[in-house]
Amino acid sequence: MTPAAISFDCANTLVETHWDYAVHGMNCARTIGLSPTDDWEAAYRRRFLRSLPEFRWANLGGDPKRVTAFWRAFTADWVEEVGLPTAVTEALLSASDEVLYGPQATEFRVYEDVMPTLEALRERGVRLAVLSNWDQSLERVLEARGLRAFLEVVVASLVIGVEKPSPAIFETLLTALDLPPGAVWHVGDNPLDDVQGARGAGLRGLLIDRDHRDPSDWVLTDLRQLLDRIQ
Repeated sequence: MTPAAISFDCANTLVETHWDYAVHGMNCARTIGLSPTDDWEAAYRRRFLRSLPEFRWANLGGDPKRVTAFWRAFTADWVEEVGLPTAVTEALLSASDEVLYGPQATEFRVYEDVMPTLEALRERGVRLAVLSNWDQSLERVLEARGLRAFLEVVVASLVIGVEKPSPAIFETLLTALDLPPGAVWHVGDNPLDDVQGARGAGLRGLLIDRDHRDPSDWVLTDLRQLLDRIQ
């Protein structure tokens, strides 16, 4: 069976990442010549955890101005808490953009099996999408890594306010594609969020596990194995 569309999770499906906001913040500090301490990182982590409701609200609806305002206020408060000059705030924000999206960015590495798979699927007329538990930065990450051009639809959980494995997020995808559940496959690295979540909404759910030795009817060890499934 050839699906009309295939959606992919992003983190550890299309791009390798072990994301940590506090580690990223300290990397930005090093980028501008600072020497962050363990106390700085602990303060950053505590402040972010306290700010999660505001962060979620800022992402909801996809308004980039709200996210920018959140990070500016958050960073300014952290800078004040650890006793740095106020001018450091803007330098850190600029460094964050460069570290995440610049030409030398290394935070998110595209797996080697991704580009050949997306190119081949597109050539075969399969519509492509990303459905991920992610914040508003998902579009920019995909663009910076050269993936956005392959995708017809991008759904980020924090933008719509619903996370996998809820059927509602998959229903958002189906609405955007204007397709019934049986016409769409979803591929991800999490058995609950991606496989069970997709199946619960009526899609075919497939697991990508690159460390697994043997593929099966629902486990892929390389994304290129999708090409054999749709012949």
